[in-house]
Order: sequence, then C-alpha cells, then structure tokens
Amino acid sequence: MAQIFIDIYSTQHRRVKTTACISRNDIERLADPIIGQYKHTFVPARHLCYTVDPAQLAALLGYQIEYVRITKDGSILGQTSSGNIWTTIYDANMNEVLFLLDGRTILIEERLLATPRIIGRKNFTIAHKLAHQIINRQFPKMYGPQNRTFCDYRRSSKPVTDWYEWQADALAAALLLPPDAVRDGLFICGLGEKMHLMPPAPNSVGRVKTDIIKPQKARLCDWIDHTVS
Repeated sequence: MAQIFIDIYSTQHRRVKTTACISRNDIERLADPIIGQYKHTFVPARHLCYTVDPAQLAALLGYQIEYVRITKDGSILGQTSSGNIWTTIYDANMNEVLFLLDGRTILIEERLLATPRIIGRKNFTIAHKLAHQIINRQFPKMYGPQNRTFCDYRRSSKPVTDWYEWQADALAAALLLPPDAVRDGLFICGLGEKMHLMPPAPNSVGRVKTDIIKPQKARLCDWIDHTVS
C-alpha cells in the first residue's frame, strides 16, 4: 500500500494536521486479510451469507469493548485512542468519572446496547472505532501512541468532511459488508443470476439494478439493517 500524506490547512492557511491519503481500493485491500482471519476463526466452512460481528472482530484483533455512558445526552456514540489518554464518562448517578483509554479499549455508548432496534447503529459504531485502531496501526508514525490520537464518534446527519473520519467510515463498511457475504445475501434474497454489478470491480459489490432488487427489498433491507446502519 503506497503511503501518501496530505497536509490539512485551516482557513487562516495554517497547517493544522497531516493525514494519510488512502484510497477506497487501499481500504478494501486492508480489510481483506482481516475478514479472512475472521472467517477462519468464526465462520464454518461453506457457510452461506455470513455476517461479521464487530465485537467478535475487535476481540480477535486484541481490543476490548466497554459499554459506558459517555455523555449525558448520548451525543457521542464511541471513543477510542491510539495511546494512554484520560477521558470523562458518567456513572449510574450521572457523576463524572475519569476513564483511562489505553490504546486497546473502545468505549461504546451503553444506550446503543439497550436498544435492540438500532443494532445496526451499534455495529457500525464499533466497526468505526475499530477501523480507527486499524488505521492507527497501519500508519504508526502518523496516528501512533506518540501522537496521542483521540477519536470520538458523534451523532450527525451531516456529510463526513474529515478525511480521517471518511477513512474510518469506509473501512468500517468494508469490514461489516464483505463483498462475498453481500453477494450471498443477494442470492439468498432471490436475485441469483439476475444480479448485475455496474461497473465490474474485483473488490466492490458495485451498484445493483433497482428494478431487480425491488421485489426482494424488504428481505434484503432487513438483513443489511441488522449488520450496518
């Protein structure tokens, strides 16, 4: 993977940070061996349409997930860091408590665990924070412990404009929806040989013709909704 770095400047033309430039193809190649490791450990041979449990994946890679109350209003869904950083969480009585993020821990808002109907949001939050850790490990000089990189994931309906966050979103999606699992899901939902990828790409599920998907939309959406939101 070619390591290209770009400098990010503020409106006052002062450099505020330097970030690694990773293409979507690079991200998918980064995800492939990780998914291979997950399948070898958790997916039975010839199992059709497997799903990736991000909590299992995090444990497999050596990260611990802690469900806590990160904020009073639930605006922050997850936190992690590349090294030792103290952060504030809240106990059951809503009192502030200090928590040491040690570079191997991912904090997830506990209200996501208590609400089964948003399991997709919980899964994507875990995968997003795990993706940050994987990227941190891939580019240690840029995001390693010496730089004390701290990441929080907030509720937002706005488009992602931060390059580092875009990378984490893209890698999270690649981890949760591997191309072979998506193709199996489409096949099980009745698409079978009617499935067309546009344009053909070795590491992408592409775009699917909507007139073919419509009859199976409910079943397909239900499977995806329990995987990623």
